[in-house]
Amino acid sequence: MRRLWLFALALTILLPLLAVVLALSAVSASQAQCAGGLAGAGGPVGGVPTTDIPIFQGAAAEFALGDRGPSILAAINYVESTFDTSALPGVHSGTNPAGAAGPMQIGVDGQAGDTWDTIKVSAPADPPGQPPNVYDEADAVYSAAHYLQVSGAPGDWPGAIFTYNHSSAYVQQVLSVAAGYYTQGLTGQSSTGSATTVSAGAVTTGSPFPVPPASGDPAGPITLAQGQPTIVAATLFTAHTGAWGDDLTVATDSYAELSPGSPSSRVTKQNATMLGDLPYLTPVQVTNPHNGRSVILYKRDIGAGQPLSKTLDGYHYRIDLTAWAEQQLGLSGSALLQATRLDGPPTGRVADRRARTRRSRPASTPTPSATPAT
Repeated sequence: MRRLWLFALALTILLPLLAVVLALSAVSASQAQCAGGLAGAGGPVGGVPTTDIPIFQGAAAEFALGDRGPSILAAINYVESTFDTSALPGVHSGTNPAGAAGPMQIGVDGQAGDTWDTIKVSAPADPPGQPPNVYDEADAVYSAAHYLQVSGAPGDWPGAIFTYNHSSAYVQQVLSVAAGYYTQGLTGQSSTGSATTVSAGAVTTGSPFPVPPASGDPAGPITLAQGQPTIVAATLFTAHTGAWGDDLTVATDSYAELSPGSPSSRVTKQNATMLGDLPYLTPVQVTNPHNGRSVILYKRDIGAGQPLSKTLDGYHYRIDLTAWAEQQLGLSGSALLQATRLDGPPTGRVADRRARTRRSRPASTPTPSATPAT
């Protein structure tokens, strides 16, 4: 009798817990569907369908989205519908639970803000007078390009993508996937109509993009213009607080700009200029030349660099990365990487959202002016 009583008691406790677990699982699945396939979609380095490339390039050219426009449109198309091959609700008919539809998952009802009605355009190949179709690949891509343009692209890509989908994780994923496409040569059209490519230089063995010779390293601070790729030596840093007070255990998509070999006690924002004296939150696309993996990182820290006599394969250390960034790039310790300054620093809601990730500090605790890199 006692055993039966204990068994009944166990069921009384466990059954409600099981119901809660199942409910949470259902919510997670619903959120994944609302994200248009975001959950678990890491994105390939290549693999953009050949037939879609002219659509991405044409839409980017139509709305003046610049050299990176085709790659970002392709990344959104991949994340939202795996290039129109996904069977998720709303891709080919109806809407997803958030009210979005089509291969670019654009809002079509009040729940998603009726975005489609305000930005829809017909692709150039459509017959005259044919209305735009949210489920048509070309119409959806051209309309998404229009949406990104009115949202601030190409001047503020992070802000425009955040307007497209109000998620900082979504912004990071799209920019990271787009970086891989850009590295592989999916860029804007030239005046002759052919695709432009990435920078020229001597190609290293096994490298997916050109790496210039080390003899071009100026062994000192450099100017890094937007869109200008350069090869840098990178190393791992383990700081927990950035120079502007950011909690780097939360803001893992950070990098540290290094000083030209100054002792850690004398590092300031003014002398940490090894990567071009970039403003706070400047985004940089960092790519591993040995495997093509890319990630978008933001300047939140400064630190002591290596002495000018210290080099890695002829390059002086210019950047420090978090352990998370190294993991994304497939690194372990120091390595030669390609860094490209992107449009930024980000403004508006993206910058505000990132600022809110900082750990609150007591009023009596001053924000450090610098955090030495390890």
